[in-house]
Amino acid sequence: MAPDQKKRLKEFHDTIMEEDGNVQPEIGVLMGKEALIYKQNGEFKYALAGLKNYFTLHVMPMYANPEIRDTYRTALRNVKFQKGCVNFKDFKDFPREILRELIKDSRDLELPPPGVKKT
Repeated sequence: MAPDQKKRLKEFHDTIMEEDGNVQPEIGVLMGKEALIYKQNGEFKYALAGLKNYFTLHVMPMYANPEIRDTYRTALRNVKFQKGCVNFKDFKDFPREILRELIKDSRDLELPPPGVKKT
């Protein structure tokens, strides 16, 4: 990974930690690759990883609340959204200020969402 990409991953990590003090980061495995996994009360909440051809940010509150995904799909036009993740090839396509707002919108949502049993 290029030094600039490492710097941007660290900026993303720092932003997540600044905006959601409820999570604890740890190194784990996501889609078979090493990733930063952020847990709240032992539950997976976010993950951040640099994969072979792109970066991925998983946001479980977005998975459980599609309206969050719909809001950010409009703001982030050059990234690929899935149910609970955002995939992007270049950090210029995912500005840090939009990440900050996404985490702010996600931090107070209950995990797991109401009506879903913990496993």
